[in-house]
Amino acid sequence: ARGARIRVAAWSADSPYVKEILSKRKRETRLAAYLASQAEHAQTPAFYLEAGDALCRAGETALGRRALSNLAELSLGEPALLRVFAWRMQQAGEFDCAVHVLRRVAKMRPEEGHSFRDLALALAERGKKERRAQDVSEALELLLKVIATPWHRHDDILPVFALEEFHALAAWAARQEWPDGKAPVVPALPKGLERALDYDIRIALSWDADNTDVDLHVFEPSGEEAYFGHRRTRAGGLVTRDVTDGYGPEAYFLKDAAKGTYAISAHYYASHQQTLLGPATVITTVFTDFGRAEEAKQTLTLRLDQGGATQPVGTISFAKKKKAE
Repeated sequence: ARGARIRVAAWSADSPYVKEILSKRKRETRLAAYLASQAEHAQTPAFYLEAGDALCRAGETALGRRALSNLAELSLGEPALLRVFAWRMQQAGEFDCAVHVLRRVAKMRPEEGHSFRDLALALAERGKKERRAQDVSEALELLLKVIATPWHRHDDILPVFALEEFHALAAWAARQEWPDGKAPVVPALPKGLERALDYDIRIALSWDADNTDVDLHVFEPSGEEAYFGHRRTRAGGLVTRDVTDGYGPEAYFLKDAAKGTYAISAHYYASHQQTLLGPATVITTVFTDFGRAEEAKQTLTLRLDQGGATQPVGTISFAKKKKAE
């Protein structure tokens, strides 16, 4: 009703091997170009990410998924590679594959709440798409685990994200009609956490590399910038605490959005470790009307190549003012 619109940044294929693959017009020649480039870049994770993304966007979905699966095969024991592979599969609508891989990551990293949250969100997406009450029930149980467990770090942020996502998923499930009346089971929350939170805007940012600092920046229509150095804005926007030693998440929330455009960007501040992936791979999920029946979202996965670089993520535009209640 307010004309809310989300636009994510357009992806550009600047790598020479991506340009070479896309220059071919037929699937057979694109496959040959991919295999030729793979021979040269076989141990470079960025090659599989960029080639897979480019092929999927060009309509070569099967070949793009093949390239992404080669990424996971580089090191089946590396959770970071598996996590990014699962993100890409989830983004491509391959929820069965994403859930399978994220179950493995959760077994490999049970000490990290991120592992269970990632799996919960993938199950929730599959449950919504296929009306699987069992998936939604399991997702809610996993989110409750993230909420209630005293994690060894980020225990002041991660449970808050999981709590918001728990409420949003439970509210969605309550609005649906389920086959044979078998609705998902909604577990009881700890006392004091029963009230749901909803927002005009919710932007969530996570990344793949541990000990890495990626910052979320949002420019509001007034020109005011919300980021770790200026967390609260005059309009009521809030950016969560700066996470400098893990996978995130960081987020921006705004209860009542003004008319105009909100510009989103991610700043790759620094990485404090060497990873197989090299640059940080970031997943950004942008919501309007979060936790409400009108909820809409878009997800973008991108790579930040250089420390100190800022990458535009996208925009949210509201065409009308909010009516007074």
